[in-house]
Order: sequence, then C-alpha cells, then structure tokens
Amino acid sequence: MNWRRGLFRLWIVGTVLFVLAIAFSSYSEIKADFDVVARASKPEVTSSFIAELRQQYPEYNSLTDAQLLEAVHEKFFRDMPREQFEKQVSEKISASNKAVKFQGQPARVSGGLH
Repeated sequence: MNWRRGLFRLWIVGTVLFVLAIAFSSYSEIKADFDVVARASKPEVTSSFIAELRQQYPEYNSLTDAQLLEAVHEKFFRDMPREQFEKQVSEKISASNKAVKFQGQPARVSGGLH
C-alpha cells in the first residue's frame, strides 16, 4: 500500500468531516443572520409606500393599486401566500389612515385601494 495515497485520503475524509461538523453546529446562527437580512430588505407596504413608489417611478402611474400591489407581492413577498399578504397590507393601510397635521391643520390621510 502506498502511504502517501492512504494519508492523503485520510486527510480528505478528515477535512470533509470537519467542514460538515462546523456547518452542522453553525447552521442555526447563519440561518438567523440571513433571515434578519431578508426581513430588513422587504419594504413595509402602506399607502405612503404606494404614493412614494408612484412618485419615484412615474411609469407605474398607469397601473391600478391592485396591479401595483401584485407586482410588489411577486418581487418581495413571493414566499408569503397572497391572502396573507393582502390581509397585512389592508391592516397597514388602515392603520396609516390616521389624522396628521398638514401645514398646521389637521387632515385625514386617504389610502384606500382602487
């Protein structure tokens, strides 16, 4: 038997076992870090978000709110069921319909979907 070849194979097996052990023990921490980044990259969809999106990208003015929300769902929230997304959006939009001051005068913010 060739000692060099045998030791090389032993080194390969040891390296693979070491990498697997580190991956197994660190998986939960790595997954948690990636989940935090994934949650931070998703925008909070409110009526002001829709208005800002239309202001920044005028080409979306021809779309209805429903079509625009469908595009946002496909782009950022594909992993979430459509019904759950619609429920969260409607809750956030209704929560954003609160009284605000506009040039010193109280005003209502409208944010219903068309």
